[in-house]
Amino acid sequence: MCFYRFHLVESFLAAEIPLTKVDSLLRLFLEKCGYRLTSETHLRQLIPSVHQKEKETLQKELSEHECSVIFDGSTRLGEALAIIVRFVDSEWNVQQRLARLQTLAKSLKADKLAQCLIKALAVDFSICPSNLLAAMKMVQL
Repeated sequence: MCFYRFHLVESFLAAEIPLTKVDSLLRLFLEKCGYRLTSETHLRQLIPSVHQKEKETLQKELSEHECSVIFDGSTRLGEALAIIVRFVDSEWNVQQRLARLQTLAKSLKADKLAQCLIKALAVDFSICPSNLLAAMKMVQL
């Protein structure tokens, strides 16, 4: 895989720039650097690789720190479950990461919510239970 193309897709996703802008606006500018680009449809195929790299980075960060988990859902037209992880880095800065955003057909009962949290934290991100300091459900007032 071409590192330049991977880095380009990663940067566009981080900056929230649609890949359609590559073909319509930025191709001439980017190709002045001497790198030949491929089409936007081919660049889209790199998104799963970028997602996997982000997941591995998050997994590494979470394995190195004690963390707390915040989860919340919405009840508009189904349920959107967000799982957010917070930790303090080596420079004493509070870091916050979105671990999962999942849309569901309906609200989860307590046992299914616990199952979803355990799968996200223990299975997907390999967070050791001793590194989990707190879990909190956001409550709207």
